[in-house]
Amino acid sequence: MPIPKFYIRRCLSLGLLSLGLSSLIPLASEAVEYPNFTSSNDSPHRSASSAPQRCSHTCVTESFDFNANGTLDQDERVTPVTVIAPMGNTITTGDGTLRLVIYMPEVQADFAELIVDEQILNPDAPDWRTYSYREVYVDEAIPLPDALKSGPRLVTFTIEDLQLKPGKTYNWMLSFRCGENDWASTYSTVEGLVVYNDSEGVLPDTSHLTPSALERTAQDFADRQLWSEALQLTARLRDENPQAWSKLLESQGLGCFSHVPFAGEEATFTLADDPRCFVE
Repeated sequence: MPIPKFYIRRCLSLGLLSLGLSSLIPLASEAVEYPNFTSSNDSPHRSASSAPQRCSHTCVTESFDFNANGTLDQDERVTPVTVIAPMGNTITTGDGTLRLVIYMPEVQADFAELIVDEQILNPDAPDWRTYSYREVYVDEAIPLPDALKSGPRLVTFTIEDLQLKPGKTYNWMLSFRCGENDWASTYSTVEGLVVYNDSEGVLPDTSHLTPSALERTAQDFADRQLWSEALQLTARLRDENPQAWSKLLESQGLGCFSHVPFAGEEATFTLADDPRCFVE
């Protein structure tokens, strides 16, 4: 049975980030940086202080016994589910395919649900209702990687069967359903905006590029404020040039995530390694 959206929206958990983590290997090259810009008032907040409290009883881990004293103290909250996006929480792309990179702590859910709404301008509406939203995509059963059951990971979601429209802004919401019985308390959710700038072009074939050429290409996309492409390209440099990866994330207050492995990589990374970003 489809889940009523008002249940989901009552239970938002918008996790976010902090600065940190020094460079791993100093290299003689310029690191990729993404320009800062002021977000609109319509962008979902990225700061943990402005996020609503999570619902209780979710299957997304919220605390860990870092002090090893057998109790969960107030200061032992783990980094919440976090979208790897610019400070304005608006992902820009030159491709019509929606791609999201999400930091996830240890999660016992098997599936995620994604809802995408197209933002529609209402010029004659009151100020508080400048935009309306039209649902354009729902997937209630996106499989989650098994690796999340043993520790935090960065997870890439690529939505191939949704074609974004040029110049349009979309609100996306990713939820993690943890049970079958209580709709209102079984969701942990993160959301944001994505804008498709068709005129900026798509990623070229980069398979033949050297690491330094790949870095220059990534910086070119960053200079054009195409976050999705800059992030994809820079992620490929993590082995050869970890400084480029960490600098890109640090430029948007995400530096503490630079050592978190992606799902699918061979890595030992548990809750004990939590980056402790935006933990209050």
